[in-house]
Amino acid sequence: MTDFVLHSWRTARGLVPDLLAAELKGLGHAVVAPDLPIEAVDATWNDYAEAAARAMSDLAAVIVGHSFSRPREFAALLDEIARKCGAT
Repeated sequence: MTDFVLHSWRTARGLVPDLLAAELKGLGHAVVAPDLPIEAVDATWNDYAEAAARAMSDLAAVIVGHSFSRPREFAALLDEIARKCGAT
């Protein structure tokens, strides 16, 4: 089965993707939905990438992002998460 990290936009907590998480878990997949540092007004993309990377720890996971209205910024965030996780 596949491990998934569900990554929400900065105004969302990890509980936002509950419906998707329930569906994936029902299919036998592992799911992590990290809480993001939304309370920190000065949080950067790096802070969000750190939260996702910590959530992934030793998982070989697929990152699922949603609620992003800025695809270029999201692509940059995915690159940063991959870098922090040691992906090439």
